[in-house]
Amino acid sequence: PTMKNHTSTHIMNWALREVLGDHVQQKGSLVDPEKTRFDFSHNRPVTAEELTRIERLCNEQIEADHRVYTQEVDQARARQINTLRAVFGEKYPDVVRVVSIGADIDAMLADPRNERWMRYSVEFCGGTHVNTSREAEHFVLTTEEGVAKGIRRVVGISGDAAIEAETLGAALLAEARLLLNRGDASTDQSRPPQADEGAALDSSASLVERLVDLQKRMNESVIPLRVKHELQTIVSDLQKQAKAQEKAAASASADAVKDAVASLLASAETVGGVAVVVGEVPAARADALRSAIDWIRNKTEASAVVLAGVDGDKVTLLAGMSKD
Repeated sequence: PTMKNHTSTHIMNWALREVLGDHVQQKGSLVDPEKTRFDFSHNRPVTAEELTRIERLCNEQIEADHRVYTQEVDQARARQINTLRAVFGEKYPDVVRVVSIGADIDAMLADPRNERWMRYSVEFCGGTHVNTSREAEHFVLTTEEGVAKGIRRVVGISGDAAIEAETLGAALLAEARLLLNRGDASTDQSRPPQADEGAALDSSASLVERLVDLQKRMNESVIPLRVKHELQTIVSDLQKQAKAQEKAAASASADAVKDAVASLLASAETVGGVAVVVGEVPAARADALRSAIDWIRNKTEASAVVLAGVDGDKVTLLAGMSKD
């Protein structure tokens, strides 16, 4: 896994330059069996479109099954190769190990300024690599962030981990889209229900509960960054839906409370000229119950009110009296 991640790091370094420009310089990296972490010079966040292009270029290089060449070369000669990348400020020995992914090193030394070498990753490197790029299998970017002024950091994974991330990301995306479609359907009476819509989602859970669960799994899962960006857009739409549904539900429960209170008032006992209104009303928010009590005050000369609401295992009791 470390070898796969290391070769992927070289390919990603090349892809960053291709997409963002020649100003990109390596500022640090960490390669281990789990990931590749790469810091580079760039003065703004990498856009979603740029990240997608970088990832696509990496996978094109992997799928091309390039041979990974290694050779010890005189440093001065190696630096003449136009595509070669070296860590700025790093001190290298007179003889360096060159790692090229896809381009024969002797051919490059014979014609170092040839433009076609720019299509390949070539670096000074003493580390371990796979034999061909296809051995890396697949590559995905999982995070992108700023770590210092003018320095960005990306994290990527390759091999089985990348394939698992793609699978998990696709499943979360499918679930989010289904949830979004169900939310749209709830406000569209002309749309007939789909037979398979209940299979992936718990119909007893509210949209808010499903949304919270989806966000939790999004945050805990290692998935491609491009998928995470798409999920965040869907989640934003779902949050708007959830607010609209909560508002509609609150309005409906408030109307139900008013109807119940009107019935309670009509049958209320009068004690010493005071209407005593006591009874259970449909589950509603406390502000809806307060509004109901205010409505009774406005309808009576003098009143004493106790309303009770039950929501699952939660009981709400609210009491109020007129000034009289």
